[in-house]
Order: sequence, then structure tokens, then C-alpha cells
Amino acid sequence: MKRLLSLSVGGTKIGGIQSFASTAMTKYDFKPDIITGISAGALATLPLALGKHSQMESILRSLTLDDIFSVKPVKENGKLTFKAIGRAATGNDSLGEMGVCKMLRRLVSEEEFNAFCDNPSSPHVWVMSVDAKSCARIIRKVNNLTYGQWITYTVASASIPGFASPVSVDGYELYDGGLRNASLGAWAMETYTPDHTISVFSRPKDLSSVADPDWDANNILDPFARAFDILMYEISKSNEEDEVKMAKMHNLKLDQGFLPVIMKSVFDTDKKRLNKLYEAGIEQAHLTLKK
Repeated sequence: MKRLLSLSVGGTKIGGIQSFASTAMTKYDFKPDIITGISAGALATLPLALGKHSQMESILRSLTLDDIFSVKPVKENGKLTFKAIGRAATGNDSLGEMGVCKMLRRLVSEEEFNAFCDNPSSPHVWVMSVDAKSCARIIRKVNNLTYGQWITYTVASASIPGFASPVSVDGYELYDGGLRNASLGAWAMETYTPDHTISVFSRPKDLSSVADPDWDANNILDPFARAFDILMYEISKSNEEDEVKMAKMHNLKLDQGFLPVIMKSVFDTDKKRLNKLYEAGIEQAHLTLKK
């Protein structure tokens, strides 16, 4: 039986994505042959393939902005940092700089990476970013990359325009893969026709759960963040429907999991909310997979 695990975009909701996936793998004996991820999902792909469940939990339950950025664009309260304001005033291409490569190196050593790539039985791991110049989706198989290339393409997959600079590699200027896809599930289902797919989305299934009739802008970032949430829901919903169509077309088993709205923004690192979301990922995995 061929199995696919698909992990969506999600910002600091990566903890809920990971806890859902880890629960599927450890409690339901779901051993994926293919793992795909975009943005936050991309960060989790290889560590999950290597079984780094407890290590990821330790980091993601207490995730900080310093784990994500080397130059923070926002404070913990969601407002712009002084550095971000200075970068905007001087015409910089971003408000901050990604620093998530440190977390990736903590989770996966170069020796572990090389052993993974040398093992023909390792799951096929794929990450995606978007080239700002051509608008093309750039999908890379991690098994065929070097350690440095894996870090570069994974960081690129999570580099949100405006908050981080594009990642220059192989003639591309790469940004967050969420610009075009929330999930690579349908692409991988068409490519591999897996017998069973588990696809984890970092948002609720129903748009009404995302709606906020009391929403109001308190700072310049709030309208951008709200527009981002709405656009990402629509992209994600389209990807969800494409997976359903692909499963029906090829008679494939598909389990789709969804996370509740808990985090307040894409870069929310409130510890109580991070832990609540982590537990919600576990709960949603059980509710989805016990059927």
C-alpha cells in the first residue's frame, strides 16, 4: 500500500499540523511513502520523515519569533518593530529576515540528512516555493538535494513576501509556496496515485469559523493580515476540493484533517494558544482517523 501525507501552509500553526501528523504516524501506524509540505508544512516534512516527533513537540509548543526570524518584522503584540519601520523607510525589500534555518539544523543534522538521502527506502519528501520572476511553482524533491539545498528550499517555501526577503537560488527569486498553493496533496495524488492520503489543513473546514463580524484594524498590519487570511482560505479550499476530486477519479482513500481557529495571527506565538493548538491537532487526528 502506498501512503501520502500532505501538510499545508500555516505560519505558527505548524505545531497543530505536526501534532496531527505525528498522531497519525504513531497512534494509527500511518507510515507515509510520500510527504509533501508548503511553508509551515515544508518545515515539518523531513523531521517527520525521520521520526523526530518529540523533538518537534519540544520546539513547537514553545515556538518564538526568534525561532522564525533573524530580524523580526513584528513584536509579540503584532506591531512592527523599530527595525522593520527603518527597513521600510529605507526601501528594503522586506520588513524582516528569516532565521528558521537554525531550527532546521537543530532538528536534522547533516549526517542524518545524508543517511536519509542514501536510503532507498526513505519516504519521498517534496517542498514547494514560488519564483517571483516567472510566477512558477518550484517543487523540489528533498531526497535529491544536498543538506544546504534542503535548508535553502525549505526556508524559501516559508518566506512570506513583505516579511522576508526572497531566497535567491539556482536563478530563482523564491517566496512562500502559499502564494499559489496551500497544499500539494492533489499534485502528489495525481503523481503517485497513493492508496491512502492523509491531508492536514491548518484552517477549519467551514469559512464561517474564520469569519469575524467584530474585526477591526488596530494597526497597519491588521488589514494585511485579514486579507491574507481570506485569500489563504480560498486557495486552501480550492486545494481541498481538488483532493476530493482526485480521490474520486482514481478511487483513492482520502482523510482530510482541519484545525480550529486558535492563533490570533500568522505570527502569533502566545504560549497558551500554541499549546492549545498542539492539543487540538492531536484531538482532530483522533476524530478524523477513528472513523
